[in-house]
Amino acid sequence: MVNFIVCDDNKEDVKKVTDIIDNVMMSNELGYKKHIYYDYNEKFDQEIIQSKLPNKIYILDIQTTSRSGIDVARDIRKHDVNSIIIFLTGFNELGMNILNDELMILTFINKLDNSQERLRSALKKALGILDVKNILRFNDHGVIYTIPSEDILYITRDSVERKCMAAALIN
Repeated sequence: MVNFIVCDDNKEDVKKVTDIIDNVMMSNELGYKKHIYYDYNEKFDQEIIQSKLPNKIYILDIQTTSRSGIDVARDIRKHDVNSIIIFLTGFNELGMNILNDELMILTFINKLDNSQERLRSALKKALGILDVKNILRFNDHGVIYTIPSEDILYITRDSVERKCMAAALIN
């Protein structure tokens, strides 16, 4: 499941973005969900901080009425380094600021410069980066383990200690 989190204060731009998402996702077999926001509000902040959604792709506007998308990207990176961030904005001159901040973004797309085709290309690239696979992820004493499903040989339950046990191939 891929989760697209879109925030833009222009409803027409949001409609264009969601149409492109639908178009790109129709050409593959992945499930997806769109989370739409029109401002960086408290609900959006909760999405960043508390959400345990897997495979997130953020499509952010740089400037809304309340906050800067650059500040939001900083907040995202404080809580989540694995998600993909794409900036879609009309403020072309801020591109260098974003690169200087080292926010680990995928791309910066100017709304006035062939944005629909560039967004389509960026989404395909993002899906390739995520390479959505089934994984087993668990936390054991503060260490997070991630095991691809194709490496798991079996999972069984120990009835005496009431624990799950797994065997996996380790390279």
